[in-house]
Amino acid sequence: MKKAISIKLIPALVATAFAGTANAAAFGLMEQTGSGLGNAYAGSAAVAENASTIYYNPAGMTQLKGKNVSAGVNYISLEAKFKDNGTTSPAMAGVQSIDGGDDGLVPNGYFSYQLNDQWFAGVGVSVPYGQRTNYPSSWKGSYTAMDTDIQSINVNPSVAFKVNDTVSLGLGIDYQFFKATYSTYVGAAAGNVIKIQGSTKSWGWNAGALFNLSEATKIGVSYRSKIKHNIDSGNWSTSNASGAASLSIELPDTWIISATHKLNDQWELLADISQQGWSSIPKLVINTTGFVGGSVQTKQYNWKDTTRLALGANYQYNDRVKLRVGIASDDGVVDDAHRTARLPDANRIWYSFGVQYKPSKDTAIDVAYAYVKADKATINDTVTAGTLKGEYDSNVQVLGVQYSMNF
Repeated sequence: MKKAISIKLIPALVATAFAGTANAAAFGLMEQTGSGLGNAYAGSAAVAENASTIYYNPAGMTQLKGKNVSAGVNYISLEAKFKDNGTTSPAMAGVQSIDGGDDGLVPNGYFSYQLNDQWFAGVGVSVPYGQRTNYPSSWKGSYTAMDTDIQSINVNPSVAFKVNDTVSLGLGIDYQFFKATYSTYVGAAAGNVIKIQGSTKSWGWNAGALFNLSEATKIGVSYRSKIKHNIDSGNWSTSNASGAASLSIELPDTWIISATHKLNDQWELLADISQQGWSSIPKLVINTTGFVGGSVQTKQYNWKDTTRLALGANYQYNDRVKLRVGIASDDGVVDDAHRTARLPDANRIWYSFGVQYKPSKDTAIDVAYAYVKADKATINDTVTAGTLKGEYDSNVQVLGVQYSMNF
């Protein structure tokens, strides 16, 4: 049964609808630029090659002269396979093994402006979080999960200050839209399927520093704060009833330490270590006022903080063409004992390559591809109706395009 599992993001950006696929720890999205994809985002906080540095390290704007625009999109294709292996309870009878996936687009856009020799300003619009898991009611795990839809848009005005030729500092504000939809099969007596949804807006911040240690070596450090979303005006509904719903979720903070080093006029090496504080979501508590199946729904996640390591290299083939390659190791947020069908997350390895072509000295076009292979992930999720047991096998392919211009 193809396309029975759909994991996708459906954000709206600049009044246009896009669809994408979650492709990092939990429901995080790494794809905030197409140019970094070719290096598996190695060196992300130190590269400062175009205006997308606003997301990874706002201090990098000091490396960009004049006005800069960067816009791109990543096309993501997911293959996710679930195989049943001993699911219990007649209440969960139905489709046992499902092979599915979905395709989608994750866009981004950035603008930076040099105010004078020391001050720089810019703004970025990105999609840092997003996921949709959509299972049919005929699936054996419908009592554990049907639809989970997470959407976000992040608007990030930033400033940077060049202290001297060695040190630059940056600071940004994040205004973030977040929306969640959650549904589960609950049986005919309770109205078949309960759907819970709500949206909110909240604030966060990010900061960074860039150190030009020499003409060949740069070190970048950046931090993006946690953002707490309180959805207190949501709602729940079934086929025969409805009511108010609320939940709170604290999205993780992120640390990045990056380095780039030019060996010579042709070769450049990149490295990156980052950590996300996903332990900020130990459980999900949803208040569903008046629902006969229970006014409080709690799911224990026990998510852990994750670490990502990335290495990359660039080869300057000639004045117009640069070749990129990268590899990364990316942790999953959950262990086998707490994995759920809503988020069958697992450790993954990235293999990336790309090419940059410069039609002129002030414009650049990046095209990159990444293959992301996840470890096989077992699931043993117990709810009132029974226990869902099985295994997920998944991979992701990403094709990114980015256009950058200085003027």
